Amino acid sequence: MTDPIAYHREYKHKKLNEVVLLGSHDAGITKGNSNTKTQDGGIYYQAIRGARFFDVRIAAFFDRSGNATLSSYHDETKAKLPGFATKHTGMTVHTTVLGKEGETLHSILAEAKDFVDYMPHEFLMLKFDKSENWSHIRDACYATLGNRIYKPTTLDNGGANINERTLDELKGRVIVLFDEEGYNNVNQPWAQGILKWKNLNKKSEKTAAGYDEQFPGLQYYGKGGVSRPASGDEAKIQKNFDEQVLLMKGMGAFAQK
Repeated sequence: MTDPIAYHREYKHKKLNEVVLLGSHDAGITKGNSNTKTQDGGIYYQAIRGARFFDVRIAAFFDRSGNATLSSYHDETKAKLPGFATKHTGMTVHTTVLGKEGETLHSILAEAKDFVDYMPHEFLMLKFDKSENWSHIRDACYATLGNRIYKPTTLDNGGANINERTLDELKGRVIVLFDEEGYNNVNQPWAQGILKWKNLNKKSEKTAAGYDEQFPGLQYYGKGGVSRPASGDEAKIQKNFDEQVLLMKGMGAFAQK
């Protein structure tokens, strides 16, 4: 087994915004063909190898028994053609056409909890994006993560601003981050362990815009993924590397010709 990668020992007194962390795009997609599959292993597998920031997209799909199950997905049809959706047991349920369902939400949460149980000085961030059935996602997070879910002690004076927390303050916790829509679907979200994420990268501006010291969650400056014209794994990795170099210099993807 690969020796686990740890951040705490070397960087425990560093704030989150002072440490470069490995992230995972479409983190739950371990199935499908070369145009769909994005990862070789689940959340635990990736976390052991150093990933701490997980991009997760959740929707409901019918399983073989006809029950609606919350799962990760990589599928443009789900996002762009609502005609493929139906209502079932209080959830919006979709049918994949151009993509693939991935790991179930329960599996993602259970593996995240298993990792911080195994390495209690480490932490994970689950960033939920392009998702639906937010109240069901929230309930699953509560039920599965239990006391491992990160809850800030206060919202005042930037107390819920994850950017300003040290790695030592985050240890042993799974940080749950919803987008604006999901966050607004939860009553007193920060007190229940639901925080918010925001990408400050604006293509119309040359610097990060709109940073808020009182923001209840995580703010970052970046652009995940690469465009389709990048052919093959090596080309995609190189293109992503080039984009990240520009971002580290304070320039966005808009600066490229």
